[in-house]
Amino acid sequence: MESATKELILQASLCLFNQEGFDATSARQIARVVRISQGNLRYHYPTKEAIAERLFVVFYEEYQAKLAPLSERDCKLGVTGLLDVYRDLFALYDDYRFIFQDLWSITRSLPGVKTSLQKDYQDRRAVLRGLLEKLTEQGDLDVPDSDYLLNRLVYLQIFVGDCWMTHSGIYFDRPLQEEMRHYLEHWVMLLLPYLTTSGLEALMTYIRDHPGLFFNEFNQLIQFHYDRKLEYEQFSDPNA
Repeated sequence: MESATKELILQASLCLFNQEGFDATSARQIARVVRISQGNLRYHYPTKEAIAERLFVVFYEEYQAKLAPLSERDCKLGVTGLLDVYRDLFALYDDYRFIFQDLWSITRSLPGVKTSLQKDYQDRRAVLRGLLEKLTEQGDLDVPDSDYLLNRLVYLQIFVGDCWMTHSGIYFDRPLQEEMRHYLEHWVMLLLPYLTTSGLEALMTYIRDHPGLFFNEFNQLIQFHYDRKLEYEQFSDPNA
């Protein structure tokens, strides 16, 4: 457990890193916000890189806790359960957004962070691959039996999750909640061509239960896709 002073340093640093950026924040600024001397700051954390590394550890512990249910052998999350997990992850990413906004600089300054992320990338690929296979078994997805396609879907899901905040910061200037909706829609769009009617029904129920989560145009698109798929299934069924 962190001491009171260390906790204040971490909180102040996280706020400054998120607002000003990791590179633009100095140890002097952190000490001034915490109202301690630079010598006292160095006693607890010798450099701002050491502070960032500790913040990454805290973030990573929270991150792994949110992903843990997906790794359980008997995990039976549907598409909407997976969407809940991604919503939580996007909110967590915002809490520690400096990590993703300054990821290149941080991984160059802190090789340990880069190593952790590289290992996590392999772990996430395996977990997401297993989830897509389970969703197919459960009938929410109809994905062709193709290693190439499954690997590409996994890659794109990770790519959207890792890069959405940087992309948003460069190209858009909208409120965070609006941006989260925007990129969550993109995440769903990756799976949309493969969602079955039951998967789409679950998604539409989720949308009704969470008004305002997505944009109206997206809701209409899901409904249109469902209607077309239902028509196709009825047309293809000789007993219909």
